[in-house]
Amino acid sequence: MTPPTMTDRETGPLVLGVDTGGTYTDAVLVSPTLGPVSWAKALTTPEDLSRGIMEAIDGLDAGLRQRVVRVCLSTTLATNAVVEGRGARVFLFLLGHDESLIERFSLADALPGVEFAVVRGRMSQQGEEQEALDTDRLAQLVREKLPATDAFAVSGYFAVKNPAHETAARELIASICDRPVVCGHELSAQLDCILRAATCVLNARLLPLVRSFVAGVAHALAERGLGDVPLYIMRGDGSLMTIEAAHQRPVETTLSGPAASVRGAGYLAAARDAVVVDMGGTTTDLAVVTGGAPRLAESGATVGSFRTHVRACEIRTLGLGGDSHITLDVAGRLCIGPRRVIPLALADRDAGGRLAHRLHTLALPTARGVGRAFTDFLMLGVVPEALGPTAREDALLRELRDGPRDLHGLCEALGLLSPSLLPTSRLEALGAIRRAGLTPTDLLHATGRLALYPAAAAKPAAKALADRMGLSLDALCDRVLDAMATQVAIFILDHTLGDVLPASCSPGDRQHLLRAALAGSPRAGQGAVIEARLDRPLIAIGAPAAQYLAAAGQKLRAEVIVPPCAEVANAVGTAIGVVQRTVEIDVRPIYQGPALSHYAVFAPTEKSDWPELEDALAYAEDLGARLAAEELRSAVTGGNGVSIESSRLSRIAEANIEGAEVLMGILVRTTAWIDDNLGAGSPREVSRP
Repeated sequence: MTPPTMTDRETGPLVLGVDTGGTYTDAVLVSPTLGPVSWAKALTTPEDLSRGIMEAIDGLDAGLRQRVVRVCLSTTLATNAVVEGRGARVFLFLLGHDESLIERFSLADALPGVEFAVVRGRMSQQGEEQEALDTDRLAQLVREKLPATDAFAVSGYFAVKNPAHETAARELIASICDRPVVCGHELSAQLDCILRAATCVLNARLLPLVRSFVAGVAHALAERGLGDVPLYIMRGDGSLMTIEAAHQRPVETTLSGPAASVRGAGYLAAARDAVVVDMGGTTTDLAVVTGGAPRLAESGATVGSFRTHVRACEIRTLGLGGDSHITLDVAGRLCIGPRRVIPLALADRDAGGRLAHRLHTLALPTARGVGRAFTDFLMLGVVPEALGPTAREDALLRELRDGPRDLHGLCEALGLLSPSLLPTSRLEALGAIRRAGLTPTDLLHATGRLALYPAAAAKPAAKALADRMGLSLDALCDRVLDAMATQVAIFILDHTLGDVLPASCSPGDRQHLLRAALAGSPRAGQGAVIEARLDRPLIAIGAPAAQYLAAAGQKLRAEVIVPPCAEVANAVGTAIGVVQRTVEIDVRPIYQGPALSHYAVFAPTEKSDWPELEDALAYAEDLGARLAAEELRSAVTGGNGVSIESSRLSRIAEANIEGAEVLMGILVRTTAWIDDNLGAGSPREVSRP
C-alpha cells in the first residue's frame, strides 16, 4: 500500500504510533482523516529499546514530524515477560489469608516460583476490621527478605472492601526500605483473592521493565525533537493511559500489543466480524471481533499460565512465533516453542559471521543433542547492576565478554559435562544473557524463502537438524510450517468454540476432537465427517503473516485477509486509541440479620456507609468521576476537555421465598476520556475514516 500524499492544504494533526515487539519495532504516522500516511519498521534492540525506536522513527517522513501532536505506545514487553518468566524478584505478603484455602486453591500453582508469607490482619466482607494487622511480623519479614527482593506485593483477603491494612502495610515497608510496594486494591475490585494476588505480583514484577521501556522511548523522542509531545501507552483493553499511570500500574499494559493489533486490524481491513490473528516473533495472539468491537475479558485476562484480574480485550496468547526455538525432545520429536530465541541468521549478522564460522567447525550431524543445545549460542545482554552473580554465573559471564559462544565450547571452557549444567536460567530471566538458536525464521532463510539476513549460520544448523530427522532442508521447513499452521488452527478452534465443548471434556479429549474437526476426514467405515470452519474471515497481521498464516486459513476453510499495512497494524491500532480511565465502585446493601441496615460504597480509595441507596449511588458516581478524571487532567492540552460517562450494572439474585428478586449490589462503572477527536471513534467504538 502506498501512503496517501498530504498536500500543503492538509496540514492537520498527526498521531505517532509506536509498537515495540519482541522482534520488530514499528512506527506509523496516522492522520484522523487520511489514515496512515507514513510507516517504517526496525529491529527491536532489547539491550537498549531506544535504539530500535529511533531507527523506526527515523524511517518515517521527516517532513511530517512537526505535525505530531500525540505519541502513543504499545508493546508486547509485558506479555512476553510474563510468558518468559522475566522481571523483578517479588516477595508477596498475604494479609489475613486462610492458609488452608491457599493450599486448597493452589496459590503456588497460580504464582509459580513466587515466595510469599501470610501475615495476620483481616477485614470482614463488610469492610470492618476483624483482626489487627501484625506490624511486628510484617517488619521482621521485610528486613529478612530485603536482600533478595526487588519489589514487594501486598494483597489483603478482603482489601477491596477496605484497603486500610494494605495501605498501612505499604507505609510500613516504605519506612524500612526504598523498594517499590504494590497493593492489590489499587489494581482490582474483584473478590477472588488468588487472582488479585497474582495480579499484584505481576504488577510488581513488571515495574522495572515498563519503566525502563518508557525511559527509552522518552529518550528517543527527545533526540528527535518530540520531547514535549504528550506520551501515552496502550492498556490491554485497547484504551490509552498516561505514562504516570503506566509507571504505577504496568500490569495494565499486559496484552497492550495484542490489543493494539486488534484495533489496527479491524481499522485497516474495515471488517466488523472477523478473527484477528497476529503472529510476531515470540507469540501468536488471537481475538474475535463482532460488530466492530473485540470481546472484553471482564473477569480478567489470561496470559501464558497466569490468570489475572486485568481488564483487557479477550485475547488468547500462544507461545509460538517466527522466533520460536526449534528443538527435539528426548524421543526425537520436533518441538517448536514456547521459548523465543534470537534467530541464528540475525545473531550471525550482528556478530560479523562468527556464528557461521563456529557452526561449520562443529561436527553437528554427529554431535550429541543436535537440534537441542549444540546449535545454540549465548551472548551477553544487559547485566543488572544489582545482579550479585554466583561464582558459576560470574564465570559464564566472563566467557561471554568477547562475543557469542556456542554451548559446546562453553562446556569445554568451564569444565562441564553437559549444557544442562550451565547456570543460565536466572541470567536469561533477568536479561543478563541472551540465547540464539534455530527458529522458523532460520529455516525460511536456509531454504531461500526469506532473505532478511545472511543465511550462512542458518544453513548448517538447519541441515544438522534435517539430517538428524532424515529429511531434506525443504522437507524440514515444510514440516515446521505445517506444524505451526496446525498449532495455530487448533488454537483458533479452541478459542472460537468457547463453551461448546463441555467442561468435563479432558484436555486430551479436547485436543483429539479439535484435531479430528480440523482434519475433516471420515472415520474408516463409519461414513461420518467431523468438520469445522470459521464463519468469518481471518485477518492475518504481523510481519510474517503471509508466510505462516495462509496455511492455517486453509485448514480452517476460511478466507484469509492480509490488509494493507498488515506489518505495522499494531502501531496503527495504537495511534487510533482513546486516552481514558475507567473506575469501578461497588455499592452493596448491608444486612443485620434479615433487616436491611444500610448501603456500603466500596471504592479503590475508601469505604463509606449510606442510609439511602440513591445517595450511595450518587456518591459512587461522583467519586468515580473524580478519580477517573484526576488521572487525565494533567494530560489535557489546548482547548480539549475530559468527557465522563457512568453506568450502573445491577446484580440480582432470586430469594428462596416465593422466588422474589433481591438486590445483591450495583457496580458503578465510570469512564473519563480526553475528547480531542484524535482517536478513531469513542471509547466504545472504532471506525475507519
